[in-house]
Amino acid sequence: MKKTFLLLVIYFLNLSVSAQINELALQTAIIADSSDKQFKSPISAIDFSVDNKTPIMPDLPDYGIINPTTVHRTPLFNNILSGAAVYGPDRLRPGKNYYFITCNIPEGTRVRIIRTVFRDFYHWRTGGDCGTPDDYIEYGGDTATVVKNGDIYYFKVNYSGFPEGTLLYHGIANENCNVKEYVYSYRIEIEQFGISKLISFSSPYEPEHTSLPGGNYPTPTLPTTFYACGTSAVLSSGCGAGSSIWSNGATTSSIQVTGGTYSVQCQYCSIITPASNSCTVILNPIPTSPVFSLGSYLTINTGSDVSIQASCASGTAKWYDATNNVLHNGSTYTKTNITETFSAYVACVANDCESTRNTTTVFVSNGVQSPTLYVPNTKICRSDTRTITALGCTNGVVNWYDASNGGNLLGTGQTFTTPLLTYSNSGSNYHYYYADCTINNTTSSSRSNQYIVVYEIPAPPVTNDMVVTPGSNAVITASGCSGTIYWFANSTITPELSNKTYYITPALTGTTVYYASCKDANCESGRVPVTVTVDNAITPIVLTPSANNFCAYTIDNVVITASNCTGIVRWFETSSSNTSIETDTGLPYEYSFNPYGSTRTIYADCVVGGVATNRKSITIIVKSIPDEPDISPSTYLNINSGSSVHLYATSCPNGIVNWYNAYDGGSLIFTGSQYNQNNVTTDFTLYPDCTIDGCASSRNEVEVNVINSVAAPVIHTSNRDVCGSAAVVLTAVGCSNGTVKWYDNYQGGNLLGTGQAFTTPILTYNTSGSNNYYYYYADCTIGDNTSSRNSKTIYVYAATGTPVGNNITIACNATATLTASGCNTSSPQYESYRWYASATSTAYLSSGTSYTTDNLTTNTIYYVSCRGNGNCESVRAPILVTVQCQAPDAPVISANTSIVCASSPVLLSAIGCAGGIVNWSDNGTGSSRTINPANTLTLTATCTINSLTSENSNILTITVNPKPVLVINNPAPVAPPSTVNITLAAIRAGSTLPGGTTLGYYINNSGTTVLSNPSAIAISGTYYIKATTSSGCIDIKPVIVIINNCSIAITLSSTPDDYNSGTQLKKTNETINAANKVTGTANVTYQSNKSVSLNPGFTADNGTIFKALIAGCN
Repeated sequence: MKKTFLLLVIYFLNLSVSAQINELALQTAIIADSSDKQFKSPISAIDFSVDNKTPIMPDLPDYGIINPTTVHRTPLFNNILSGAAVYGPDRLRPGKNYYFITCNIPEGTRVRIIRTVFRDFYHWRTGGDCGTPDDYIEYGGDTATVVKNGDIYYFKVNYSGFPEGTLLYHGIANENCNVKEYVYSYRIEIEQFGISKLISFSSPYEPEHTSLPGGNYPTPTLPTTFYACGTSAVLSSGCGAGSSIWSNGATTSSIQVTGGTYSVQCQYCSIITPASNSCTVILNPIPTSPVFSLGSYLTINTGSDVSIQASCASGTAKWYDATNNVLHNGSTYTKTNITETFSAYVACVANDCESTRNTTTVFVSNGVQSPTLYVPNTKICRSDTRTITALGCTNGVVNWYDASNGGNLLGTGQTFTTPLLTYSNSGSNYHYYYADCTINNTTSSSRSNQYIVVYEIPAPPVTNDMVVTPGSNAVITASGCSGTIYWFANSTITPELSNKTYYITPALTGTTVYYASCKDANCESGRVPVTVTVDNAITPIVLTPSANNFCAYTIDNVVITASNCTGIVRWFETSSSNTSIETDTGLPYEYSFNPYGSTRTIYADCVVGGVATNRKSITIIVKSIPDEPDISPSTYLNINSGSSVHLYATSCPNGIVNWYNAYDGGSLIFTGSQYNQNNVTTDFTLYPDCTIDGCASSRNEVEVNVINSVAAPVIHTSNRDVCGSAAVVLTAVGCSNGTVKWYDNYQGGNLLGTGQAFTTPILTYNTSGSNNYYYYYADCTIGDNTSSRNSKTIYVYAATGTPVGNNITIACNATATLTASGCNTSSPQYESYRWYASATSTAYLSSGTSYTTDNLTTNTIYYVSCRGNGNCESVRAPILVTVQCQAPDAPVISANTSIVCASSPVLLSAIGCAGGIVNWSDNGTGSSRTINPANTLTLTATCTINSLTSENSNILTITVNPKPVLVINNPAPVAPPSTVNITLAAIRAGSTLPGGTTLGYYINNSGTTVLSNPSAIAISGTYYIKATTSSGCIDIKPVIVIINNCSIAITLSSTPDDYNSGTQLKKTNETINAANKVTGTANVTYQSNKSVSLNPGFTADNGTIFKALIAGCN
């Protein structure tokens, strides 16, 4: 495009020397004609920093700095304007007033306007040579005054257009040109203290206002509720030429959001408006497109009616014609007497959100076509009928048959209802029906067909009830389904909760019933209830390992023991598996396995009476074995007799190096990464290993040999590779009793230094790529004998540039993709980026130009470095990820009691953490949990949602009173008429009874039926001593009393001699005849020196312990 550029040059005349203008910018140009109509155009802002008369300017645009008083020559004015000036809608018009809004230019400041026009080489010249394309013309000298009206500062310019006259071009003396005005864009120049800045703005818009600039900047307004379709929406601030400050920290004029509530402020110059009203963004999903029951096209006979059905997964079907007119709202569209082919376009509409449209076309046939057959559901579960509809033959007769040709006529009409179709175990379950169309005695040449298939209803799944503690999540399972298992919260209501073989319930506080069914080929079994009982008294199963947190391959067998179960213990690999890896029906409840060097988690539950508790897990941690350490300078050293030896163990990060005198076993000689030994005169061998987290590696072997001749020293350095430039320290090993000399050649050469260590000069990378390796040599002199020389090579690589990465802001619990650039190594083929979690961590997270973080909920700093040839790594550059999250409120915690006896249960509760995890200060978790404290404790809790953790909750104190501990020493058996006194102190010797404890004696284990004669018991049996402290804490223990009459036979009958609990011993030297019952938890032993007869009527229930022994009475 052919262009001319107009510049308005503005500078300040009356600013004092001491003026401090920190922000001086043109923000918006308001351009108006003489009738005060205004045109508004955005202008880029400029910032001036004026200090001691010397402004600090931002980067200038391409046209550079223009100083009219020193750069340009004085114009000469002659008549050059030939022909009419060219004006258009994007032109400044001569004789019009133009208003320019400014930022913080002091009111009353005088500005001078200098208009400068750049020449367009192709458009300005109307004759003659006008010089090079970058010539310009300068003219004008208008002045204006800055005016303040409300918050707005502005000045007015009267644009006078092109002056007449001959203008002198820069660089070309006295050259006349004929020009015409062709303005493409405008530039404004503000000048202060001889330094100026160009500002561009686009063509003026149409008139927007009818008054002069003035008043205050308006407070922005957003819709109170903003509804949008899809997964995101765009909010615009309406700040115009001002800057936008959003409540989420964004500063762009519009933001893309995914829901939430927002407000915005506008900033004009240094003025920030009040915040707008709050706007809540509600996003509704866009529905999926509809599905046609008969497909996307249908052929009918002319004159027929048709009903087309469209189904929407969500919303309502909306029908359009080709010109976007709405035909119908609803799932079925009916059209009658169709004589021409037509198409309908259908969308699904939900919450004012419309899907893309699908098209269905109905073709009209000239001849007689067979009808299209339609049935809403072609599948039958076990037994049912179906009604088939014929389409496209409403003006004819439809005949229904059982074969495609011939066959039996089944019926006549637009619809046909099948007989009752029932699933067959032996025959075919596919049933076909056929129909033709007859119009005016003409029958379609073929018949359409429709099939119906019958499926069997699957058997219901097999489930098991469960019992859990309050606040627990139950994992309920189902099996035995030929298809897919579905879980429901109700026996009749959908939708389903899950379609897996298991379902994890929410935390339960009361008994809840769930339902499972089996679906196969869309046929569903009946729903089977699963009852999850919440029992406050239940004690969860406890898993105890024989070993844990051990080093790999040190233990061949781990035994996990389950306790607190009186039924069946099932062991599982996962929390939801239906198949147990082992089932224990009785004691011992143990699962054993070989860990094979890897960590493993095992789950177990307890089944009592067919009801399972929630599963508990235990993780057996197996720690890995580190690699053996590397040894420098070598694992095989020849040294001179009397020399010192220095050995360095590497590759044992964060570990401990132990040095032994044998490969296995042996004695520990030294611990540390550097082993030193002085005045070595005999050979020796060491075996170092690396121990990390208590696990020791295999041992390396280091052999040191003392030789009679003088051996060359072995050279050690911790820095063989130099990045960029550095000096390197070389250390000689094996010549500490001699003199080490350092050279630059293997033979001869220059002597560089003498001593056990030598520091090289600074070695610098040669950018030409050659001579970037340096050789150093050392020999050893002892007495008059000098060894050969050993060498060490130092490699110098190019220093690696520090990469550049941009800070990023993300939403709460989102990932961030970080990028880096600017590695700039000398060998790009070796270039890589490394990402770290800290400025000092040794392990890197990832490599490559980008790294995607985990989901973040707090501000996080990552670090990136550049790694080049020679493993040279740059300084790490930090990258800040700002995460816009807000921590949840602290929960409120309470207990069902605040004073308990030691080891008694306390039910803890936390509210105010819906959807989160409650973490207690005693390392427990859950919104409801039971503890058994042994000592007084103080608790707090936090709430964690999406990895964000609240402040601590209120403080909860549980006062624990000491509990008496009874130790019972059963009295020795006696024979009648002797009695037993269980009140004696010897019976309870070893007990711990706080001061004020009282004792009671009872005949039942609940301590409610008092024993009348505890000091003179004459009958064998189990009795109970109950200790009660002054604070009400109790302990009750059984005492077994045996009164023997070994010469009397024993006869036991039901019910007087039935045993339900406790330990019972019946013994005699005579016979025992038993017809009684042993039930509950009783532990019973019958001991006779002759015989024990278990007669009809005797029973010992499952769960009891019964023994019959042939042994003497005493």
